[in-house]
Amino acid sequence: MAKLFELAHQVYLEAADAFPEIPDIRLVVTTDAGMKGRSYAYFETPDCVLGVSPRLLTAEPTRQLGVLRHELGHAIHFAYGREALSELPIVLPKSDERLADVLAELVWGTPIYYDEELVQNVDGGVAPRPSELG
Repeated sequence: MAKLFELAHQVYLEAADAFPEIPDIRLVVTTDAGMKGRSYAYFETPDCVLGVSPRLLTAEPTRQLGVLRHELGHAIHFAYGREALSELPIVLPKSDERLADVLAELVWGTPIYYDEELVQNVDGGVAPRPSELG
């Protein structure tokens, strides 16, 4: 568990470096984040909780990183809002899910991919997010 928390902390610091107004986030491991299918995490507002499934603890590091970066994209969106984000040199997708991926790519310079199980990762697959996922 410590490795995932360390990775999440590093990802958070990188996001905060790019977007200083990002709120403090509390990371919790919870079955509420999903125990089957493509559900691995969620970002909950206004409490700024990043809930991760126990399954993420044993997931491949490339999946862990993709999921965490995607969820931090949601945190950036929450902190800044669409109006402020519209000033950035990016095209804002209508979908909040795609927006999280666009913001993650802006911060880390690499896209969020969706693997064969349609879970976020940083190692390849489909990008952008498949339209059937929202």
